[in-house]
Amino acid sequence: MAERPTPVPRGTTPAQQAAPTEPVEKAKGPLMHRVTVDLGTSTDHMKINDVEYWHGQTYMVPDHMLASFNEIMFNTKMHEEVVKGLRSPTGSSKGATRRI
Repeated sequence: MAERPTPVPRGTTPAQQAAPTEPVEKAKGPLMHRVTVDLGTSTDHMKINDVEYWHGQTYMVPDHMLASFNEIMFNTKMHEEVVKGLRSPTGSSKGATRRI
């Protein structure tokens, strides 16, 4: 069974919390990253492998899950821009002209 990421304890100061994806050395096991979940306003959490990760919370995640975290967070932000009309569903910015 895959190792479940653990939340960073509440009460840590911003100075104690490193950059959102800074690698953290671990004696044994996979390389871990400290990730703060930053989602669009359309959702308050994301779910990976039946584990919920809440917006604004910081988690330690293994290296192999980092790309999934970043992709989901990016896609929720893009979805928010499409809903607000700031971006077209095809990915181009609103008002951009297309040259043929």
